[in-house]
Amino acid sequence: MLYTLALEKIASPDWEGRLSIYKNITTDFMLLCQFVSFIVGLIFFKKYKGTPVVLFIIFLGYNMLNEHVASLYYILGNDNNHIFYNIRSGIYFPLMLSFYWLFLKTNKFKKATLILGCVWLIIYLSALLLGNFEYSFDLLTSSLGDFILMLIILFNLIEIINSSNLSNVTDNIVVYVSLGFLIYFVADLPISVIIYTGWLRDATEEEVKFFSLFRQISMVIGSFMYLIFAYGLWKSKRPDVKLK
Repeated sequence: MLYTLALEKIASPDWEGRLSIYKNITTDFMLLCQFVSFIVGLIFFKKYKGTPVVLFIIFLGYNMLNEHVASLYYILGNDNNHIFYNIRSGIYFPLMLSFYWLFLKTNKFKKATLILGCVWLIIYLSALLLGNFEYSFDLLTSSLGDFILMLIILFNLIEIINSSNLSNVTDNIVVYVSLGFLIYFVADLPISVIIYTGWLRDATEEEVKFFSLFRQISMVIGSFMYLIFAYGLWKSKRPDVKLK
């Protein structure tokens, strides 16, 4: 999430120039919402203790910490912080896959989730062992992971819709987490592809301006995602599913 913020190229090599990554109002608001969602998770941690929601709260905390560590690394004069986000993929995807898998009840969906997870893991390990993992952002595993998560989210939502308990849908944490991710993926995936395929190098001035606007909008959507997470953690009831 937010890795584009820390990778922004700033002409001035001094600290003040590099600190400007924190002087964008949409970025600052997104970081604030990110912090709020994690704090709400900690406040209600006792309610969710022993359930898969703990994995989600751990993800929120790690994601926030990783963002600031990667940004600090950049501020200290290191232009390339790809490794922080490549490592993030290896933590974020398994955590969220486990979160959703534990909520699934249908065997065919559980098996499909495991197969998709294994495919992603093979590709990720290949990139780790054979690719330039430290200096080059692995767009394939990041985008593929998000796409697979969208499929797994669909599995969970199908089960929820087919259940006889639709009246309690507003109490279901899976609904809020899924809604937040789906909204963000729609904006984040195109941004990632544009940045890391080098499209901007050949873009016209008008196209760059449009991209900048779209990027700001994506950060607003990201902020909305974190607010959905925070609301869901507060509103939802403790699920019956146990963290095995």
